[in-house]
Amino acid sequence: MPLWGRKKSEAESGRQHGAEARSIPGWLATDPFSGVAGLLNRWAVPVFWEALVEKVTPLLVEDAVESVKLREAKLELKAAGQVGWLFLSALRTLYRKTLTQDAEIRKLRDEVAALQERQLLMKETIESAVKRGDQMEARCTALAVRVAKQKSRQKPKVPSSVQVRALVRKENWDPCIWDETVSDNADDWNWEDEVEVRVAELGGVESGEGRAGEIEGERGSVMEVRPLVQNKSKGVNGGQIQNSRLVRDYTQSELLEITRMFRQMPTEPLFKWLLRLWDTGADGTYLSPTELLKMGSVTTHPMLGQRLRGAQGQQAFSLMGWLMEGVKQLYPTAIDVEESWGPWHTISEANEQLREMGMQNAVYSQQLGPDVGPVTAGIRAWLIRNAPPHMMPCWPF
Repeated sequence: MPLWGRKKSEAESGRQHGAEARSIPGWLATDPFSGVAGLLNRWAVPVFWEALVEKVTPLLVEDAVESVKLREAKLELKAAGQVGWLFLSALRTLYRKTLTQDAEIRKLRDEVAALQERQLLMKETIESAVKRGDQMEARCTALAVRVAKQKSRQKPKVPSSVQVRALVRKENWDPCIWDETVSDNADDWNWEDEVEVRVAELGGVESGEGRAGEIEGERGSVMEVRPLVQNKSKGVNGGQIQNSRLVRDYTQSELLEITRMFRQMPTEPLFKWLLRLWDTGADGTYLSPTELLKMGSVTTHPMLGQRLRGAQGQQAFSLMGWLMEGVKQLYPTAIDVEESWGPWHTISEANEQLREMGMQNAVYSQQLGPDVGPVTAGIRAWLIRNAPPHMMPCWPF
């Protein structure tokens, strides 16, 4: 009959052999295998394998079994073999469970690492989305402010003369009850009568064509100029006429166009740029202090642009005067300006450089423009010294 033929409960086995396990060094009665230890203590002296205390592998167990010295009696070998198979089966089961648990632990660790990476990625995604949302909110707010400012600057549409005539010639039009609205629909107006009236006002068909062309030309020039200052007259009590001037600000698109037209080129020297602005008409472009603060990007000079943006509390300046004043504040004297003029090869180049010098003189001497300054002895010496060789005999010494 095999040793494992009769089944016992754990409580029965513990009571029977628990006391014997107390006498074995290193074993306690509360140990789960104390009953097995007490039974083996009857058969042989306890043997301890230190190699199997911390770690159990098939190779270590094989070495431990080979170290056991048995007598070659068949009965002893058979009994030892039965006990060995019993413990080998139990050991294999425990070893397989250990390997399975280790694999599950590694799998769980990998899953935890993957979840941590996903959590970190989701956190970065959420932070990026929140940041982008804040940026979009700021852009929408700025756009809403710009739209509101643009709407506040829009003027009511002025009706044309044709619409006014179409309104006042209606039979049912009463100025006392008129709500000051003019319909855009002029389909009911007799355009032939309007043409005849315009021709009669211009003095006939032949002379009217020329006059009409002059009127269209004048209208086109006025639309291009679009003056900022307009005169307005209205009647007051007593039959007197009161004159007033209406001044409007530049729109954002007009300021951008002015900046684009007068902007300094990346490698353009300072006084060459100021001369180009003078020739383009920058002295006739007047801006308010608020508008001037928006024109800091007109120059590529960083320090000059900073000075221009910080010029607050000033009255209305011409663009040319504003820039000249900024240059004078940045460079108190002409010697401080790092600007030099090299040799010239043609008369046009010499004239251009002389006008640039005149522009520099206009900044620091308050003269009116680059063309009214005197030609000093120093300028004359520079002009002769930088002349091309083939023109040197032309100069009187």
